[in-house]
Amino acid sequence: MKIKLLFCFFLFTFAFCLSPCTAQVPMGFNYQAIARNGNGVPITSQAIPVRISIVASLTGGTVIWQEDHSSVTADQYGLISLVVGTGTRTGGLATSFSAIDWSAQTLFLKTEVKYPGPGWTDMGTSQIWAVPYSLVAKNIEGPLAKLGITGTTDNMDEALFEVKNKAGNTVFAVYNEGVRVYVGNGDAKGVKGGFSVGGYDGTKGIHNLLTVTSDSVRVYVDNNPSTKGTKGGFSVGGYDMTKSGVQQNYLDVSSDSVRIYVDNTDSKGKKGGFAVGGFDMTKGSENKYLSVSPDSTMVYLQSQSNGSSSTFNIVALNEDNGRKYLLQANTDTIGISGVLNVKNNLVVNGNINISGNYVQDTSLVTDMDGNTYKTIRIGQQIWMAEDLKTSKYNDGTAIPLVTNNTEWAELTTPGYCWYNNDAATYKATYGALYNWYTVNTGKLCPTGWHVPTDAEWAILITYLGGESVAGDKLRETGTTGATNESGFTALPSGYRYDNGTFYYIGDELGAWWSATKLDASELLRGAWYHFLINSDPNLQFYNLVAGLNARCLRDY
Repeated sequence: MKIKLLFCFFLFTFAFCLSPCTAQVPMGFNYQAIARNGNGVPITSQAIPVRISIVASLTGGTVIWQEDHSSVTADQYGLISLVVGTGTRTGGLATSFSAIDWSAQTLFLKTEVKYPGPGWTDMGTSQIWAVPYSLVAKNIEGPLAKLGITGTTDNMDEALFEVKNKAGNTVFAVYNEGVRVYVGNGDAKGVKGGFSVGGYDGTKGIHNLLTVTSDSVRVYVDNNPSTKGTKGGFSVGGYDMTKSGVQQNYLDVSSDSVRIYVDNTDSKGKKGGFAVGGFDMTKGSENKYLSVSPDSTMVYLQSQSNGSSSTFNIVALNEDNGRKYLLQANTDTIGISGVLNVKNNLVVNGNINISGNYVQDTSLVTDMDGNTYKTIRIGQQIWMAEDLKTSKYNDGTAIPLVTNNTEWAELTTPGYCWYNNDAATYKATYGALYNWYTVNTGKLCPTGWHVPTDAEWAILITYLGGESVAGDKLRETGTTGATNESGFTALPSGYRYDNGTFYYIGDELGAWWSATKLDASELLRGAWYHFLINSDPNLQFYNLVAGLNARCLRDY
């Protein structure tokens, strides 16, 4: 019995077959059909080799391309599927599928199968009515008059037109409400991916006008002084929702100025403003650097991990372009080198440094007991202007109070006391007396402050003119020669000797610890301290373990 074959071409679609190995136009289109025998029963789950020929005539004619598909298998319904253009070439004028000229003439598709075999059975020929656009467009030469893309989606996040890189990431996309350009921040060294807008002049020289990269945006403004009229610039503007055409400038950048227009309406809520910020390479939270609104301008200065801090400067330029810093501000200090003329009230929350003078700091320092202390700037140092009176370290731990003379004399650990063990009389004015073991913990002063070293005491003395005159500038007024012009307000607070007895409060002597211990060749249990005697305004240096006052110096 002779078997008849019937191919029912129920679907014939042109779907592009993408190649992962090339950026060229993909070659091929999908072909599907159902194979049935002479009784109309589908031929299922069997291998059916297929030969596809593209010919120039319905009745055969010149073979343009011929290919065999030897591994085609009908599925359970008799459906076979293949991609025309991906089979093994077996003949035809075209040396490759990509060499077929689809626009030159009408082409036809001829189908043959090897079933049941051994030869090929002709299943018929049909005209190819539609040619994949990309297979034709790849050969278009010359400019297109117009390319229009009309979107049909209401999804604002669905692109109408999109360009992706080889990794599948969007580089350029057009949406219903805008255009987005994505700039890469890859690991490659050198220039990172970016977006650039350029132009060329009459000389056909090419110039960059706008460049966007992952770490900067640059707008290049024409600075040709010979050009009359408005110079080239960059502007950001907008219009209101009434579409009345009223244009509002927000930002104008030209070769000689930058102008930012800030909304100053009476409406409630946040007003318009301008801010400069950024984030670090860890992709942490953003930091503000500069914020400008109609009622305030803020410059944000940040302390660094190495102890330094960012600064904000106002600099004057002389005729010879020499620089003079009129104002220097960091996270805790404002330095003014020019003349400060205040017409209204001046409220200062930090320090003001005016060159050449000792400046009383209106800020207060608080210890763990809640005692507050005035501060004073002398040169580049900031001191407490009062003696320390805390009974706790800056971590909240209590300092041992030692009143017994014998116990005091035998101490090799921290301890403190009040003069004559009388806090009610002496604490408020003269502060506490500490042994050097307390100083040596490094926790006696409030956080951000420390007991000065001998070298830091020397800086103070040198700044005030040396030992011969510094004493009078440090001592409180009321005794012979004392001017206290530094604001240090040194008091004759006496001390507790190393045998536990108290001496000289109120009339002769005041003494303050340094944080510098004597070296091993000098007296045991010894450390440098500084003291003043009313009859002798000089600062002197002794090595003595006793109960002395402490002054704190702010950390740099």
